[in-house]
Amino acid sequence: MRAKQIATLVTSVIGVGVIVLFGYQAVSATLKIKSGSGQPTQEMVGEAPGNVKKAEKQVYVPAYQWYPVAKVTDGDTLSIRNGDKTVSIRLIGVDTPEMAEPRECFAKEATDEAQKLLGGSSVRIETDPTQNLYDSYGRLLAYVYVPTSANPDGVLVNEYLISGGYGREYTFKGIAYKYQDDFKSAEAAARELKRGMWTACGGA
Repeated sequence: MRAKQIATLVTSVIGVGVIVLFGYQAVSATLKIKSGSGQPTQEMVGEAPGNVKKAEKQVYVPAYQWYPVAKVTDGDTLSIRNGDKTVSIRLIGVDTPEMAEPRECFAKEATDEAQKLLGGSSVRIETDPTQNLYDSYGRLLAYVYVPTSANPDGVLVNEYLISGGYGREYTFKGIAYKYQDDFKSAEAAARELKRGMWTACGGA
């Protein structure tokens, strides 16, 4: 009788241990940690491609907050400051002429316009669940909004550049995105009105 009670007690202890272990693992899997902060958060903006170091993958970038612009690389690429980190962003849905040599037609104008609009400003970002969170270069894919005197809530930079003829609508691998129809309409209007690159580059 005593042996049976001991066996039952051991079985119960083992069972409790297993439950605690799996419970801990489940909680650990649910809570992701802000990079370098040690604080739990419910949201982590994606993971960069496999060629990016693990420590650099989990950069917490909450949407709809304002971030200072650190650098404008070209018309469709910029960097923002998020605490002590710099995050590179590639605009979703727009492709501007390349600044890299051989420089493409209207590249400088597109970059200058982006610098004029974004330089010294703070922006907010919006990611899109229909798209990857990062591209193959490790840049966060996002819509970017910058406040203006006419629109303190923020002008959508992606669409602004297309509307002004500084870039064309771009759908990655044919995957529709949130503002695709608006961006296509903006390009059609820019073409018709011969704005920017649609005149300077011979109809692009």
